[in-house]
Amino acid sequence: MQEQFHNEGVEITAIYHCPHHPDFTGECECRKPRPKMLLDAAQTYEIDMAHSLLIGDSERDIKAAIAAGIGTTVLLSSQEVLSTQASRVVQELSCLY
Repeated sequence: MQEQFHNEGVEITAIYHCPHHPDFTGECECRKPRPKMLLDAAQTYEIDMAHSLLIGDSERDIKAAIAAGIGTTVLLSSQEVLSTQASRVVQELSCLY
């Protein structure tokens, strides 16, 4: 994934993921919709969350972003979305240009 982005001129500073699954490891603080991973990144990289944008493909992503104080949220969905807390819904990233 990083190589594909790099080939398009996009450098990824860090990748965060939750290694837990509630069915096997129980609840954790880093699994979305909890915002811990986003807040950790904000602290590590001094990110101004209010002036940041999160693009996610699930409502859990959007909820985590809102809980972390991210100012703009975009839901990427190929299906019709009837209800979302996202600031905007797009079917493909090129719609953001």
